[in-house]
Amino acid sequence: MSESITLPYEPANHVFLRGTVATAPVVRTLPSGDELCAFRLTVLRPPDGSTSSRVKVDSIDGAAFRVALGSG
Repeated sequence: MSESITLPYEPANHVFLRGTVATAPVVRTLPSGDELCAFRLTVLRPPDGSTSSRVKVDSIDGAAFRVALGSG
């Protein structure tokens, strides 16, 4: 199952994560006016064949930012 995504630019890296946002994202405005959003994503690990009933996950801390537009 392969999905094709068209972007308006050619990215240097591709990262696609599918999971659950584990905590409420925190958005902060920096002194420059830029905004920083910090979040935590929980991603299920594939089954490893063991008989354990525990679900294994990875927690990934992430951040995204938006650059403020200039006033002039």
